[in-house]
Amino acid sequence: MKRAYPWFVDRVPSTNELELGVDPLVRILAEMTSLRAVMLMGSEAQKSWQLVLRHHADMIMARGIRWVPLSPKSQCLADICARGAHGPEREPQERICHRRRRATEGSLMADPVFVGIDLAWNTNAATGIAGVDDAGVLLDAATLLSDDQIIAWMSRPDWQPVTSAVDAPLIVTNATGQRPCERMISRAFGRYKASCHTSNLGVAYFNPPRGATLAERLGWNLDPAHAGTPESPGCIEVYPHPAMVAFFKLGSVLPYKAKSGRTVEFRRSAFVELFDQMETLPHLGLSENLRWAGTSASPLTASMITSTSM
Repeated sequence: MKRAYPWFVDRVPSTNELELGVDPLVRILAEMTSLRAVMLMGSEAQKSWQLVLRHHADMIMARGIRWVPLSPKSQCLADICARGAHGPEREPQERICHRRRRATEGSLMADPVFVGIDLAWNTNAATGIAGVDDAGVLLDAATLLSDDQIIAWMSRPDWQPVTSAVDAPLIVTNATGQRPCERMISRAFGRYKASCHTSNLGVAYFNPPRGATLAERLGWNLDPAHAGTPESPGCIEVYPHPAMVAFFKLGSVLPYKAKSGRTVEFRRSAFVELFDQMETLPHLGLSENLRWAGTSASPLTASMITSTSM
């Protein structure tokens, strides 16, 4: 896919022109009944494909069409090999490009990985989980429910978690009230509407916390001072809303969660902003990742938005 806009213009097409190009492109896709993969040649083609996914994700998924964004970064390993470049000074770049290419192709490596878990407080709600390599490149992500599903995902033989960052209470020893860390976060980020929920042993699902139970089953070290290793993985508690405020320099949290008065359209716009902000973090390599391309279309479906309440 090279020509993102179906009529010749001797310049980069505008967003409006890319929107106008979606319907003709979809009609072409409908005629190509044997199509199995789409190669996205450059940023404009990738933007156009995102528009296709926003409006026709169900059709693309139903047909099993895969797409591969191509850019200088995703092709750099092949370029290096073609030039015959060798030597230790090229090894770090080759390794990073190799990881990016493999992540784009959907394969996983046996290298150490770092995991983020948006852990639901109980198994009635969905848990989001994602892994990145030591260059920060997204490798895989999933939505799970039970502890056994999470443990199976974490225990896959083709990688070894080093540190897991969990958005949920891990160490709860106070009988009532808030933990000191929650009060500190609320003082620093309350003005941005990014305060913490209260965790104490008086709440049934914090006695013990689900995160602590998982950590024990997986053999994770909960000491915040512990530097995780493949032999002794670490686990830390994190706070995504304050992190988003700090990373993206927001005036307040992005209102994508389900609350009274928030319509699907309102939450959809917040989801889109969140995904756009995530793509500004270059080390994640999201623009080259197939899993992300499919995921980034999901917030635009009402069924996904209405099921996201945690």
